[in-house]
Amino acid sequence: SVSSQFGRIKWFEVAGHRFTDAPVSFSTADYGAFSEPYLAGNIGQDAMLPFRVVLDFSGYRLALVPR
Repeated sequence: SVSSQFGRIKWFEVAGHRFTDAPVSFSTADYGAFSEPYLAGNIGQDAMLPFRVVLDFSGYRLALVPR
């Protein structure tokens, strides 16, 4: 588990799809992956529902194709 604070943001956009009044959690962790300065965050599965997710592991690519 990771310590965090919960809230809502006015909107969030990914791959041209806008989510409004989105619930979010902000990590307050002092150690581990969620405390790294280069990590902007992660996107939960609900934000991926409008897309078909295609992973190209060998090419290090990700495609979000609208459903």
